[in-house]
Amino acid sequence: MARDDGYFEKIQTVPDLEFTIPAQETAREFNNVTVKKKGAFFQIRLTLMMEPRKDLSKVWKTAVALDASASMRSVYGRRLHGHIPDNVAREYEKSGWLKRANRDGRKIKVFTRQAAEDAIKRGLVSASPNIMDYLGPEFIRYLSGQLDVDDETTLIFWGGDNGNQLEAYGNVKKDQPDELFIDGPPTMMFGKRSFLLPAFKYLTEQFAQAPMSMLVFISDGQIGDLSELKKYTTDLAREIMNNRHNLVKCILVGVGDEIRETTLLELEAVASATCIGIWDYMMVNDLREVLQIFTEVISSSQIVASSAKIYDDQGNEVKAYSGGLPATVAFSMPSTSRWFELEIGNQRTRQLITVSKYALKGLFDEY
Repeated sequence: MARDDGYFEKIQTVPDLEFTIPAQETAREFNNVTVKKKGAFFQIRLTLMMEPRKDLSKVWKTAVALDASASMRSVYGRRLHGHIPDNVAREYEKSGWLKRANRDGRKIKVFTRQAAEDAIKRGLVSASPNIMDYLGPEFIRYLSGQLDVDDETTLIFWGGDNGNQLEAYGNVKKDQPDELFIDGPPTMMFGKRSFLLPAFKYLTEQFAQAPMSMLVFISDGQIGDLSELKKYTTDLAREIMNNRHNLVKCILVGVGDEIRETTLLELEAVASATCIGIWDYMMVNDLREVLQIFTEVISSSQIVASSAKIYDDQGNEVKAYSGGLPATVAFSMPSTSRWFELEIGNQRTRQLITVSKYALKGLFDEY
């Protein structure tokens, strides 16, 4: 479409518009340039046609956050299968190894770790497989060894006690994962519910000064504060889009026999409101393939250049990547800007904002 036919001025009269720049109009360095016009601004997302730089991969601050709600007990190896006779239960209760509690309106027996170990030793019960003792160290080993700028990964537990509590384990160096044994939070009780927002806030605040942070949350997806989490995510995405917060990437890893996949999908879908894809998710069905799947999930976050800047058509800097340029970028600029330029080193690539006839169909009769 010709650049002097007035269509660019006309789209300024449309409050909201979403379109993909036609392939034939896309710079060869870019792929899938999508544009959302939100009032007076364009929100732009694109993928760079550049190979990842392995020598630049360690630019992130990283964390692994483990769900410690009661519904996760089985994947920590803390679910007992079998039967403890009444006389043994009374023995445990006298020793303080058994407590009675109400959970979700039901009366239940809560056995301490000492009771479980004793019952297993006696052959009365067997424990469920401890998947978390494999997953936690595996993710920590990968993040600290491959991605973290300081060769360490922060480990926390969340969803404890009333569901809002956190327990920070600390930073685990890349040579320390083999020393970990994970079967639940060290001191915090397994939670009655699972609230993810406190952990998300905690980690984003911890890494507020980091140019880029990657956070892995492992859960069964039974999250009790999903609405609040989605709102916080949307607000944070807008801050990132408008250059007021550094890049945050989150991966929600679904584990267990009763994964609530709808929760994972809802979080991933939040990206559609802002162009910033904070959340991705993956489901663990095969422990042997977990890191292979993880690598595929984070492919759009792989680093392709050490730094970059993006400018509008007036030469104003609208986005800066000082800590590393990921393969997929998103930014905001005035909707009056007819192009943007990506600067890497001393080279600039210009992309015209070209709206296809298909996108304008029905808006202006003459097109």
